[in-house]
Amino acid sequence: MPANRRARLAAANGKAVRPRPTGRQRGPGSVPGALFASCRPPRRELPPRTPGRGAAGGRGLSCWVAGRVKRQKLGPEGQQKVKESAVRLLWSHLDLSDLLLEVDGPPRKTLCLSQWVSCSGPEGCADPSSSLVGCALRDQASRLGVPVAVLSSQVVASGLVRICEADARPSPEVLLTPEQRKKLSSLLEITQNLLAHSMFSRVFFCRELWKIQNSLLLEAVWHLHVQNIVSLQELLESQANVQAVVAWLFRNLRLLCEHIEAPCPQADIGRAVLTDIVRLLVLSGFQKGVDLRRSVKLEQTPQVAAAVLGRMLTFALEALAGGIKEESPEHRTARGWFSTFSGHTYHGIISTDSPKRFFFHTLTQILTHKPVLKVSDAVQMQREWTFARSHPLLTSLYRRLLVALSPEELVSHLQEVLETCEVNWQHVLSCVSAMVVCLPDAQQLVTGWVARLLARAFGSCDLDSMVTAFLVVRQAALEGPSAFLSYADWFQASFSSMRGPHGSSKRALVFLFKFLSDLVPFEAPRYLQVHILHPPLVPSRYRSLLTDYVSLARTRLADLKVSIENTGLYGALLSAGDVAEPHSQASQDVEKAIAVFMQTGKIPAAVLEASVFRRPYYLSHFLPALLTPRVLPAVPDSRAALVESLKRADKIPPSLYSSYCQACAAAAETGPEGAAPGGKEEPRSAEEPLGLLTAALGELRALLTDPTQHDGLLAQVAVISERLGATLGLGEDDSSVEPVVQLSILAPELEGQERRVVDLLLTSFCQNLMAASSIAPPDRQGPWATRFVKTLCRRRLLPAVLTRLCQLLRHQGPSLSASHVLGLAALAVHLGESRSALPEVRVGPPTPASGLPVPELFDSLLPCGTKESSVLCLKFCTAAISYSLCKFSSQSRDILYSCLSPGLIKKFQFLTLRLLSEARDAPLEEAPADLPWRPPGLPSADWQRAALCLWRWRAFQELSAQDRFHLTYRDWLQLELEIQPEADVLSDTESSRSYDHRENPDLALGSCTGNRDVFSRLQEMVGDLEQVPAAPLGHSPSRGHFLFTVFRRRLQALAGGGAVATCLQRQRELLTCKRILLGLPPSLLFSHPQEGQPATPSCDDFFHFVNSELRNLCFHDGALTHDITVHFFRGLLNACLRSSDPALAADLTLTACQTKCPLVLTSALLWWPHLEPELHCRWRKWSRGPLPPELQRLQEAQQFARSLLSLDTDMASPAPGPAWVSAAALHLAVRRARKEDTMRVLSKLDSQREELLVFLFFFSLMGLLSAHLSPQAADSLRALDTCAEILGCLQRRRISWLRLFQLTEADAGLGRTLLLLAPDQHIRLLPAAFYSLLSYFEEDSLLKEEAFLHVAVDMYLKLTCLFVAGETRVVSTPAHSLELQGQGDPVSLLTKARLFLLQSIPRCPKRSFAHVAELLAAGADCDPEVSAALLSRQQAVLDLDLDQEACLS
Repeated sequence: MPANRRARLAAANGKAVRPRPTGRQRGPGSVPGALFASCRPPRRELPPRTPGRGAAGGRGLSCWVAGRVKRQKLGPEGQQKVKESAVRLLWSHLDLSDLLLEVDGPPRKTLCLSQWVSCSGPEGCADPSSSLVGCALRDQASRLGVPVAVLSSQVVASGLVRICEADARPSPEVLLTPEQRKKLSSLLEITQNLLAHSMFSRVFFCRELWKIQNSLLLEAVWHLHVQNIVSLQELLESQANVQAVVAWLFRNLRLLCEHIEAPCPQADIGRAVLTDIVRLLVLSGFQKGVDLRRSVKLEQTPQVAAAVLGRMLTFALEALAGGIKEESPEHRTARGWFSTFSGHTYHGIISTDSPKRFFFHTLTQILTHKPVLKVSDAVQMQREWTFARSHPLLTSLYRRLLVALSPEELVSHLQEVLETCEVNWQHVLSCVSAMVVCLPDAQQLVTGWVARLLARAFGSCDLDSMVTAFLVVRQAALEGPSAFLSYADWFQASFSSMRGPHGSSKRALVFLFKFLSDLVPFEAPRYLQVHILHPPLVPSRYRSLLTDYVSLARTRLADLKVSIENTGLYGALLSAGDVAEPHSQASQDVEKAIAVFMQTGKIPAAVLEASVFRRPYYLSHFLPALLTPRVLPAVPDSRAALVESLKRADKIPPSLYSSYCQACAAAAETGPEGAAPGGKEEPRSAEEPLGLLTAALGELRALLTDPTQHDGLLAQVAVISERLGATLGLGEDDSSVEPVVQLSILAPELEGQERRVVDLLLTSFCQNLMAASSIAPPDRQGPWATRFVKTLCRRRLLPAVLTRLCQLLRHQGPSLSASHVLGLAALAVHLGESRSALPEVRVGPPTPASGLPVPELFDSLLPCGTKESSVLCLKFCTAAISYSLCKFSSQSRDILYSCLSPGLIKKFQFLTLRLLSEARDAPLEEAPADLPWRPPGLPSADWQRAALCLWRWRAFQELSAQDRFHLTYRDWLQLELEIQPEADVLSDTESSRSYDHRENPDLALGSCTGNRDVFSRLQEMVGDLEQVPAAPLGHSPSRGHFLFTVFRRRLQALAGGGAVATCLQRQRELLTCKRILLGLPPSLLFSHPQEGQPATPSCDDFFHFVNSELRNLCFHDGALTHDITVHFFRGLLNACLRSSDPALAADLTLTACQTKCPLVLTSALLWWPHLEPELHCRWRKWSRGPLPPELQRLQEAQQFARSLLSLDTDMASPAPGPAWVSAAALHLAVRRARKEDTMRVLSKLDSQREELLVFLFFFSLMGLLSAHLSPQAADSLRALDTCAEILGCLQRRRISWLRLFQLTEADAGLGRTLLLLAPDQHIRLLPAAFYSLLSYFEEDSLLKEEAFLHVAVDMYLKLTCLFVAGETRVVSTPAHSLELQGQGDPVSLLTKARLFLLQSIPRCPKRSFAHVAELLAAGADCDPEVSAALLSRQQAVLDLDLDQEACLS
């Protein structure tokens, strides 16, 4: 038990207590021990013991017991003496320091802690212990003769140091443990109450703290500050020795930074401590003046704050310069300190000027830290100081400073420091790199700064300004084309005309060439090459200045063993290694020349020029690299073709060509050990840079997904640019663009390393865009995408990127996912953003031969002639326009107009009007002003909604209203003529309604002639025939329209051939016939009845055309297309309205459809939601009555199907007749319903008629086959589940369904009707559907049916024939395989069918073998084993019958 508590307990009992020895003894120098030793009251001598009262003699045990039994009552004097004795006993054992640490505070609800301090008398508090601390301090102070505030300050300081020293951790610490933190909280709470009662001195407490400074933990000091015990300013001011204060605070801050970056559970508390202290130091050290309202005069705090902040930065910079290791203590300290420069550290004081003054001071300290490097050192070493090669901690510090300072302020301060101080050139140039990389408008900023420096330099021959300008622009150019233009381009732009700063006078020219000559001994070869190849323009009279410099530069290049003639054909300067081998550059030139030759088919102009004007390089390096011996391919590739072209042009010496041929022949004989076939082998070392590039791209995606790290995006793009250059061997000057890029649209080729790199970059861009869009809309994503795309615009990389885009969009478009389409669309937008800096693209046919700007190139890459290409074009245009409108919503319209070509916007309008009927309707509500950005995720329906949303967006409406973007009738007609009729998604009627011609009646068709003129003449002829009066009574009726005869004759001419080409040609001809029908009046389908007679309009020719031809084009759930279905019913109503009884005429025609052409009725059921409104509208124009009864039957069938889907009814109403119509309506409803609704509907079928279930099973079989034959069909697994459920219902009710697999045209009713409802291919594939359901058969009941064996054998033999003919492959492709219990491929399906038959034959009853002989006679050769099994079983049955007859006889 602690001493103070035991003392209080002893006092209460009236006993003396022996003090318990403590485990920690204080020396004589301990302040509390010495103090309290002198504070204790003197001991009073007790009266001598009475003889006989000892333990050995005196009162015995009975006396003691007797004394205990009866207690003596004390009078007032006795009670007072006992109290005094208790007080003396308490004081004799009291330690105030322990008392403060033991008081945790009583429960809050019963007693305030202030009551432990208050000592206002007995009436102040009823609890005697409440005034213990206050009374103890007052009594002790009065006995010592010191103020109570001084004493309490000493006691609190003693308690504080005991808490800090209670930590058993060996290493130096600055943070408290949880137990220490708990004790400190109680101590500080007591201290606050002491302050409240004026019993505590801050000044004396600060003095005591400095005496024990080595024992103090920084977190404890922070708690004193935040709880207003003693502020940090007061503590710093209380120590006269400034150096000691700086050393103590620096040491603790260094330890704190190290601790918060190490993995520890208290890092958050450490960061809070560091943030508060740094905020206070910045506010104190960099304020304009001292606040005089403070009671404490703060004079040395600014000095201490500035000194500590400076020492911390110096320590971090020296650690970086010393090459610290990752996760070393110094590394963690520097990282922790640099983290204080983030914005949240200065939250609350950012409105003041202190943070900005601190940042300026920090930047100055960085730039002037140890200025030991000379300008000559900077010229030679600056390429090692790029952003990507600088230490990450230093670049992170630069990024944080750039956030706090405006670009203009930053440049101004840089200039000021360069003018007034000696600088560390490494830090200055690395800061320039950070500025170029991280500031979006850095190129314009740096260009203006350099222009001012050059103006000053040439104006007063200021060498310092000249040095700064060249170093800054070279450093900026080292960051690559995504950040700054190349040094060669800058040098040309600055000095290639007399309007440059050097053209003002001879003095300026002399100054320039004197400066360049002084740089020659230190220059890298690439800069000397720039100066020689792109020299400054000088007047002829001063030509000697230039020639002297060129001679000096060539001599220096010769000393470096670099020849100016070895510069690449395409102007590529030496890159990474500076002193590069000529053959390395020649290899790059060869690859570039082959790529240009492959695209144009001509010898590149650069090669022809080099063969004449740069012959030494051409003969010594380029031709040897081109003529590397190899195994020549059997079919000449691009390299071989280029060699032959050069040979025919006499550009290869005969001896060199002969040696090349001999070496290739020798390589072919010895094998590919020494030469790779085709010369395509990639160096193994390329994998390492590619891996680094992949890692850098992954880091960019990680930054994009973390909103707190977005300030590092541009920095990471710079790292990607540097690693991309290393991967492809790109130089710093590779950003120079060629005037024209050659591109082959029809056959783009890209292979090898470039293909892998471009794919990696495009995939990463798409993924990064999706990741960024999931967090913020495009206008809040920052400039990372713009900078990333600029990285792709290097001279060698841009042609590869455009070639790959051509491959993806024009040739592989339908296979692109939604994220790919969105990413590539955004990429196109950002390429358009940089259109002024990009070359024109010259593409081959079918596009114009002239060069195209890059945005207009995408018009050529996105045709819309087919269904697939139209959908892709709509998706791409939707994504590109939406992204650009969101990305540049707050910028000028000129930027938006440059990003998108008018062609893309017009194509979007054309396709939206053409494919989306809602876009042609008048909007029901006002167009939204804002479009919420959401990356389309995106099945086709979502793309359509996105297109409609964009169409109705106010910003797009304003954009499309511009003359250059408005879709005119001429534009519509030109785009419509590009549509391929056989691959069009719309019918002629639908496409004609996709644009309102009346909007632009003044526009002529121009030169659009040809098939349309012929078609117009045909329409006129049919119109004339419509005006011919009907045949009079008694005359023979018309034999049908002549067009059907023409169609029949043309299609029969293409019949018979089994070749794929013939089938495709016949299908194309059929589609043409269909387009002609749709373009003519619908009444053409009917021969009109006699006037006044209720005769049925005859449409036998059309029925025959449907049954024989159009039935096999049914790809929409086994029905005719919407256009031809609507066309028929329009013609039906028009023909019926000419009769005296239109309703009767319609009924008779539709009744005839049930037997002659049932496919028309099932097609009407499929398109009924679109067909019914038009039927009502047309019928009501003539009659106010209901629709004809047969049309009402179709309505009733639809209502029956909907009633089964309804949740309101458990039992379905009986199906209306005919049963197959109701079954078709129910089948279509099930196909459109959700899966759970489908199962609920099928569970209600047990109450329906048998005939309905059989028809429904047939339609489900057709749906199963359609699911495998059509890519747009529903999932085959769902179709299989539906078939299985219906089959189960049939088997439960013992309804025979085998007759569905024995359909023939000879059947009077069922067979013929069903055969007319399905395409021939579906009927042929019924065996595949039969055995697909094998696992769902109830074998025991099936084997008892007499017809089962006959059907099973027949289906198996037909399946075998299909397999042999190769027709089963259409139902088992990888994308649409029959996932049927392992029967996904034809071989597996056939094997399981065969095994099933072999196992079932012995189990079949004898009556099943009645007609087996007929089947075996037709297909015994298909499977001899099955035939043998059947014959054996049949013979066994016969033998058994004979035995039974013999027994009976």
